[in-house]
Amino acid sequence: MFVALTFIGLPFVVRTVQPVLEDVASELEEAAATLGADRWQTVVRVILPALLPALLTGFALAFARALANTDPWSSSPATCR
Repeated sequence: MFVALTFIGLPFVVRTVQPVLEDVASELEEAAATLGADRWQTVVRVILPALLPALLTGFALAFARALANTDPWSSSPATCR
């Protein structure tokens, strides 16, 4: 069930993160490299702060979708007989 909910919720995360990744200016990455940042520092200090709101939104949408897809009656003791 976890795998199915992951595949159902993954498009919500991708659709919210993709436009932000496209909008992050490559000039910012080049500026970080010029200032001496390695790739890891560039990801942590330039890309992740720009992605954080989109990631949180995508995860919230995916979580809401997962909650909507769970059926509390299907796992109750009365139906497991």
